[in-house]
Amino acid sequence: MKSTSTLGDIFSPFRKNLILIIAIVVITVFAGIIYSVFIVTPTYKSSAEILVVPVSGTPEENLETNDIQTNLQLIITYKEFITSPIVLSGVIESLDLTQSITELQNNLSVENTPESQILVLTVEDTNAQQSATIANEIAKNFIEQANTILGVSNLTVISAATAPSSTASPNIVLNTILALIIGIVLSILTVLVKSALDNTIRESKDLEFLETPIYGEIPVATMSGNTIISAEIDEAIRTLRTNLIFSDYRDQIRTLTITSSNSSEGKSTIAIELAKAFSLQGKKVLLIDSDLRKPAQHSKLLIRNNIGLSNILVKDKSIEECIKPTQVPNFSVITSGPIPPNPSEIISFGMKNVLKEVTSLFDLVVIDAPPILPVADSLVLSSMSDKTLFIVRSRKTKLEDAKKAFSQLLKIKDNSIGIVLNQVELDPKAYEYGFEYDKGKKRG
Repeated sequence: MKSTSTLGDIFSPFRKNLILIIAIVVITVFAGIIYSVFIVTPTYKSSAEILVVPVSGTPEENLETNDIQTNLQLIITYKEFITSPIVLSGVIESLDLTQSITELQNNLSVENTPESQILVLTVEDTNAQQSATIANEIAKNFIEQANTILGVSNLTVISAATAPSSTASPNIVLNTILALIIGIVLSILTVLVKSALDNTIRESKDLEFLETPIYGEIPVATMSGNTIISAEIDEAIRTLRTNLIFSDYRDQIRTLTITSSNSSEGKSTIAIELAKAFSLQGKKVLLIDSDLRKPAQHSKLLIRNNIGLSNILVKDKSIEECIKPTQVPNFSVITSGPIPPNPSEIISFGMKNVLKEVTSLFDLVVIDAPPILPVADSLVLSSMSDKTLFIVRSRKTKLEDAKKAFSQLLKIKDNSIGIVLNQVELDPKAYEYGFEYDKGKKRG
């Protein structure tokens, strides 16, 4: 059955990338402000207004259609004439401007309100006073040239340009709003592209293709101030322990190998927590760090690693000498010991005898094995154990890696494999219900 996407699934990538979204928006807005304030040169606009008197000399209310049409045509002609080289060259010469005629044309605009005889010429310049000076000079020179060349005297300045007190460009508020919009759009596109390119396993439904039972989902540790809230993790480990017990209720599990596709997927931590959970049930549990390349258990348990499994395998030390107690009752550990030059060889030839002996001393032996893809040690260890847990880390383990590693494991273990999804983001409401239910049991 195909799973259907809910509204929560659609918005999930945005919720999980909220920090990235905020960062992109803040950076974009900040860049927009910097661009507006420090990079763009401020410009000022000054406008002069020129009244075009009807050429017929007839009062405006008595104008005939032909007169009105003639005046409109004149206004269009005047707009073109104002920006002509013959007008602007005189302005450049009289004011001794460094601008060319083309540059001045680009900085000049002429507009008129429909059905109005007023021309508004606007000049933009980096100097406020100069923008007003140029606008007034253009208006003056235009009237003079129109009188000389066109032979008209129906133009008069009704509003001289004055130096503006504020900049016309950049518009900091507008640019900030545009930067905000761009930032939001850019962050959404970034999240969509990131999600499209994300080939990691995120939730249990992503593992359905393996057709293997998921024994547990270990949540991401949540913080309360500086304290890790462990209740939800403890509950997840207890659920994993229960599922393991019932997975082979006819035959008791004596040896359990824990592995993953690659390193840093949480297998060593889960091995410790699961070993603790079984020991708290009264079982004698031994944890063996069989990763003879990058061992981790001695660091996590704060135990010396001067002797350990490598010594046992080369018959340098006895098993009894290498078993070390932990602070948890019924929970012991054999660390890796010194790293040997040939880990695969000594594990292949000596581990079976080690497991045979330690299973006579302990109720459960948990083997922290190396990851599958880098080395073949885990496959050898899995073939020697009753059960194998395959750890998949949410948002880190790639789909292709999980598929490749699991297919190798299947050739060895067939149906004695269980999956654990680690670092899962749980629904806070689901945890809240479980926590309240657990408090209720304690009160009862």
